[in-house]
Amino acid sequence: MFFGENRKAFLEFLRNLTPQALFLTLAFVFGSRLDLSLSPSSFDPTFEGVKRTIPFLFSLLVFIGACLANMSLFIESAVSSPAELKERLKTITQEEPHFFKRQKKLARATWQDNKSGYLEVVLVLLISQIAFIAVVVVAAQAALSSSFL
Repeated sequence: MFFGENRKAFLEFLRNLTPQALFLTLAFVFGSRLDLSLSPSSFDPTFEGVKRTIPFLFSLLVFIGACLANMSLFIESAVSSPAELKERLKTITQEEPHFFKRQKKLARATWQDNKSGYLEVVLVLLISQIAFIAVVVVAAQAALSSSFL
């Protein structure tokens, strides 16, 4: 992964973590001004309530979309080493329009043809996402407790 043919996919994955961190931090900052309790009194349908909620929702949706796109791009480019697997993955990608069904089929095909590559990608994703979330949470806590807000 670090020195082999998949290093380009790994570096692209790491490069794409920066916008994810930005949008997740924005969602934390915008969400800090919201009352996210589930009580009926916390729902604010006024213009001011919507004005406070929209930036939070957009930031959160962009983060989720970027996270899913980055992970799927990394998986598709990192595990398609054998030529026959590459053709199979290309066929699945073209035939299946639904994101989650396509990812399930891609994972199944990869597991059948390239178990070691699949485990390597899962391990890298798991470690990097846990580290990423830990860093973003600590940074957001520091930002929210600063005197600038």
